[in-house]
Amino acid sequence: MMTGLKEALQKISSKPLSDDELEQGARHLIGFAKCLLEMRQEISDNESDNINQSINKNAGRRFESACAEQPTS
Repeated sequence: MMTGLKEALQKISSKPLSDDELEQGARHLIGFAKCLLEMRQEISDNESDNINQSINKNAGRRFESACAEQPTS
């Protein structure tokens, strides 16, 4: 994986980079990707924790309209 990242970095670089620079860039990219994945997981966890359970409690049940006609006697 590191070799592929180093090759990709060299291709997009505007100047030739040393092997050390390429390795450092690849490590930064890997760290950035891991950070994004952790942030995505944290957001996903937080969203699932904040789901209003009362919404799901009545799922599938029919609600009567507040404007439903009242029977007259």
